[in-house]
Amino acid sequence: MVLSLLLAPALAAADVTRCTVKVGTPGGERLSLTAWGSNEDQARLQALRIARLAAGLHWEEVLLAAVTGLTPEERSPLVKALEVMGPSEPLGIPGYVLVGGTCTLDDLPGESTGWRATWLGGTGESQVRRSPAAALEAARRRSCMAPYQSAVGATLDEFAENPPEDRALVRGMGLELARQNALECLSRTDPRLIPAPEEGTEGARDSRWLECTARSWKAASLPPGVAWGRDLAEVAEAALTEHVLLARRSATAQAARAWSRAWSEMRETEVRVALDTVVDLVAPTSEVAYSTVSCRALKGARSLDWRPGSVPLVHGDACAPMELASNSAIPVRSPAVAVARRPGFCQERTWHSLSVFREVRGDLSEHMLPVMVLGTWGDLAGCDALCEGTAFLHSERQEAIEPWPRGPDRSTPEAAQVTLDSAIADLDLGVLLQCVSPELRDGLMVTWRREGRLFWRLVSELLRTNGPDPAVAWQEVEEGLWMLAPR
Repeated sequence: MVLSLLLAPALAAADVTRCTVKVGTPGGERLSLTAWGSNEDQARLQALRIARLAAGLHWEEVLLAAVTGLTPEERSPLVKALEVMGPSEPLGIPGYVLVGGTCTLDDLPGESTGWRATWLGGTGESQVRRSPAAALEAARRRSCMAPYQSAVGATLDEFAENPPEDRALVRGMGLELARQNALECLSRTDPRLIPAPEEGTEGARDSRWLECTARSWKAASLPPGVAWGRDLAEVAEAALTEHVLLARRSATAQAARAWSRAWSEMRETEVRVALDTVVDLVAPTSEVAYSTVSCRALKGARSLDWRPGSVPLVHGDACAPMELASNSAIPVRSPAVAVARRPGFCQERTWHSLSVFREVRGDLSEHMLPVMVLGTWGDLAGCDALCEGTAFLHSERQEAIEPWPRGPDRSTPEAAQVTLDSAIADLDLGVLLQCVSPELRDGLMVTWRREGRLFWRLVSELLRTNGPDPAVAWQEVEEGLWMLAPR
């Protein structure tokens, strides 16, 4: 179903195409989800990303009960899910399937060089892009996932402040509510799209095959999101959506592995640390998010490959035996084929732990069964996410391109310092965060949330580059692009 959904013949070219898919859940529920693209291929690919994101959020009810619950009964749904899990799951989650999909053309409200989209759910944040589809998807990602990550962060803080016997109540009022709200928000089909008097701020249209990679806006150990396509604005936004999808999957996998490996006294702490990376899914502003995106134009795609030996899991162990790494490339005719093949490609190379679980299942005690189950899920989901984020496409030639203007002038240390001083004077957090490396952003955000407006009186000292014992220095991270980084 997934492969046919991705590779079906496209409709005639149009400014924006709407595709709707339904996700079947193990309990018989059907989630209806809609996505947009500049053509049918792109809209179908985005619909698949949103379907996978929604399936992961729906499945989170089972996983959160397993890693935060106190009783064996709270872990039994996860045990049952892995016992019936197939060797290939189209959406990467046990029992979740695509059960249908249709695409239609949406009439645009006029002609414009830029489009403003507002998602009528979550934060209701507006986004302006040259591509109407990219504007719609950016508005959804930021409006739905920013409240989700904030609610998760607040709930994890409550876990630390409440006794274990209150954990189920805190989970229900915090994590479960955040999950349900995010699902409802993602499922909306009534965004507002209007012509924008200004153009979108991403790079110009590009008809070549493009690849964009989006990384964490902070220094979190999360897999990047990689997307391929022909429209630069859409591919950049798709990479950011892909990063949200894979980062969530990786964080919950880390939580499962942490539960299975930590001493019982440390489980709660280790699980919270792993889940806390979910708080970093969405950057404070689109400008900060796009400072993490890099793109290139490709010619002559030849094969999709992965080298698991170079990407170990956070809690140790490489993701696959090295013999798989030496012979893992598959031929592809185009990036579109790579997109369609990547989920199955990664499952074939990372789900070997499932067969190990099946072999030893009958010999496990009731005490060891949940340990094995959570460890197995952490291995296969964590490695799957790493594979999808780090699998790479061989091509004959490639050319780096800018998905977004470089923004504030950081072409020299002197210019970057002027930009930083202006950001502080204007109380502009978005520009400030673009001037500093990901390693510094976490501490600055913590201080900003704690101190409020006092932050702006402290930040000059925090980012002092001269005088006695300066903690930071200007470093060239790319040619003609300087950022403050720890010394």
